[in-house]
This record gives sequence, C-alpha cells and structure tokens, in this order.
Amino acid sequence: MVDLFPSGAADSLSIGKFIWDDIDGRGLELPPEKTLLLASFEAGDPAVAAYGEPVSCGEDLPDMPLFLRTETYVSAPLEATYQAAWKGFPQALKGLLEP
Repeated sequence: MVDLFPSGAADSLSIGKFIWDDIDGRGLELPPEKTLLLASFEAGDPAVAAYGEPVSCGEDLPDMPLFLRTETYVSAPLEATYQAAWKGFPQALKGLLEP
C-alpha cells in the first residue's frame, strides 16, 4: 500500500497511520517536523506487525521492507526507484510539476 498524501482537515489520519493505530492499539504520534509515515505491514497468523518510518517532504526516502510472506521480505529501495522513475519521466510533463 502506498499513500502519497498527508492527513489534512478532512481526514485526521493517513491510511498508513489508521492501519498502524488499529494494529498497535496505542496510537502513533508523528513528530511535528515529520508529518508523513512510510509503513510496511507484515500479515501473519495470528499476528500482524507494522514497521514505520516518519519522514518529511523533500528528504530522501529510506529503504523499506516489502514482505513477501511472514518473516520474509526484500528491501525496497524507495529513493533509488523514485529517482530512476523521475529520470525517465517526459520532460514536457516535468515542467508541469516543478516550480
């Protein structure tokens, strides 16, 4: 699951935080300077585990675990993948997104 949008006035929880809070039960408080959450979820029997990394807009994305099955994951290189995708993005469309 990838949720690219932070929580806002209409929704006080991002999807990742909503799922995290449901799994953890204690609630997750993000630091004020890091309002986005990268989360990876491991579904097992009977437990579910959540792994998270608070981030802020503009910082490099960390590698995150991508679970293939219980206790088996690969490391997903988020920043390298994003940069490779951006490099191949059409220049005409980049102009619409860059300041």
